[in-house]
Amino acid sequence: MPPPALSVVAIIRHPKDRPDDLLAALGRQPGIARVPVLLVDGREAAPDDDLTAGRPWVQHLRAPGKSMPELKALGAERAQAEAIAFLEPRALPGPGWLAAVSDALAAHPGAALGGGVDFAGTPTPAGQAAFAFEYGAFTADKIARGMVHDLSANNMILPRAALWELCGDILRR
Repeated sequence: MPPPALSVVAIIRHPKDRPDDLLAALGRQPGIARVPVLLVDGREAAPDDDLTAGRPWVQHLRAPGKSMPELKALGAERAQAEAIAFLEPRALPGPGWLAAVSDALAAHPGAALGGGVDFAGTPTPAGQAAFAFEYGAFTADKIARGMVHDLSANNMILPRAALWELCGDILRR
């Protein structure tokens, strides 16, 4: 059987992060059961609740204390799809996200995709500025000039082959 077209790598890093809204948003996507979702959890003291309960499409990987790049690398290493979507608890996919992404990947194999971010809760100017600053490094211009030496931003979908080409030095093969 060929690998799926898309894997989702959802990163949880900060102690207060809860993936409930993200998993609920993914669960509302028609067809999500056919998409492997890897919940990569770097929290030191994570709650004991079973984040996969009622979600057979989710695999929960614990990696306490790892940095964001290490968590993304772990998820990328485990993902088997031709394209990998990186999400986090504050970057929620909206209605129709999976269908739109699937259509775009089918129409443009090997394309990198990005999109808007719907902040969970009430966005603050400081939070939005921090998000733009942190992930501004991954603009198409900087990628084209080879300036990226880290894994992709969240709310990005990268072709697996391009991810390995750009970041193979920090991914284990």
